[in-house]
Amino acid sequence: MKDIIERIDGILEYTYNPHKVKSGRVRSKSSKLTGTEKLKYIKSLKKKAKERKHNPELKRKQKLYMKKHKRTSQYKRTMDKYNRLHKN
Repeated sequence: MKDIIERIDGILEYTYNPHKVKSGRVRSKSSKLTGTEKLKYIKSLKKKAKERKHNPELKRKQKLYMKKHKRTSQYKRTMDKYNRLHKN
């Protein structure tokens, strides 16, 4: 009797699978942030940008990274979206 109950429990056990977006990737942690956590994240991005502006080595690394990734369609879509949202 005991093994029958254990077998039934094993069959009925629920496994959780995280929700995936259409492309099949799980959403990034930064996109899930809200409220004060989101503000902290944005401030850290601004701080990093400021550091990059005054540090020649980081500037060079960023330049090389951008040279490699600017040609991709994903980059172009992201920039279009950014420019649309940040019009003055």
